[in-house]
Amino acid sequence: KGDARWRSLRIATHEQLDDARDLLGTARPDRVVLVDATPAAARAVEAYAARRAPSLKNVEVYALRHDESADDGAYAAALARERDAFVRLVDEKRLLVAPSAAEAAASAKRPASVKAAAVIVDAREFRAPLPAALHARGLALVPATIDVGDYVLAPDLVVERKAVGDLHGSLQSGRLATQTEAMLTKYRT
Repeated sequence: KGDARWRSLRIATHEQLDDARDLLGTARPDRVVLVDATPAAARAVEAYAARRAPSLKNVEVYALRHDESADDGAYAAALARERDAFVRLVDEKRLLVAPSAAEAAASAKRPASVKAAAVIVDAREFRAPLPAALHARGLALVPATIDVGDYVLAPDLVVERKAVGDLHGSLQSGRLATQTEAMLTKYRT
């Protein structure tokens, strides 16, 4: 007769799991067997398990792998890349500046009729604390990829932000002069 828990079986490749909108949600399995899994397939199973109703039992996950195989090495490398990306994300999030309580209170007291000025900010600048500080002061930030400069304050006014070390290096290498010339050709001020 066999084990009644395994009477229904659906086989799908990890590519099908990656491509399908909700393959697991449609099949609603209580058990998943991953063969030569990818991190993306493992994350899809995790997401499916998290969306299940709390009244249902946990999803049993089985992973089959071959020690010291090429697939095993590729999976380990993919996990290492994912781990490194997560560590970088945590490090960058640590650098974000949250507005102080006083800045948040001042922003809340600002009348709704006062329209916030918009500043175009180069997307790479969001790693620096200045965009968060500008936002906390009520300025609307518009992320964009800017060829010249870091902040566009008006159609004819651009700002290139420099940290002290970068300013020193830019002065020595002549890069600051090149950047200034490019800003002058693209913006009037």
